[in-house]
Amino acid sequence: MVPFALHIALNYLLVNVVGLGLTGASLAISATFWVSCLMLLAYVMWSKEFDETWKGFSTDALNYVLPTIKLAMPSAIMVCLEYWAIELLVLLAGLLPNSTRKHAGRFLHDHLWVQCRCEGLWLGLITGLACQTSVMVIITLRTKWSKLVDAMVKNRDDYVA
Repeated sequence: MVPFALHIALNYLLVNVVGLGLTGASLAISATFWVSCLMLLAYVMWSKEFDETWKGFSTDALNYVLPTIKLAMPSAIMVCLEYWAIELLVLLAGLLPNSTRKHAGRFLHDHLWVQCRCEGLWLGLITGLACQTSVMVIITLRTKWSKLVDAMVKNRDDYVA
């Protein structure tokens, strides 16, 4: 609640009183995020709730960096390929005879309408759902479930509080 009230006050002050406009709104949200972060840090540092949760830095934390990167790289590559494909479509639309910027945008819209029969927000939702489903199917099919079950059974005492 404190960051919310601070955000409203800072926004009013920087946008209307000081007259910074969009820059003031950006500064207000940045300051609000920093205050939220510092308040959370202060709560974690001085609250008795978290005395037993962290014992300091350890090299054990680095054990999961490589698996996380292996999981994140296909997603990053997929996002890059998606952007490149859209840019290629816009470029190709721009090479059409007598084309302008509006023709390139219209080409993209019409192409996606023909392919997916949707537009606007629905297009984004359906595309996101299709990508999510594809990734989850790949992850599910490639996971060695028996190995995971054996590892969990073997290390059961480590996970039970």
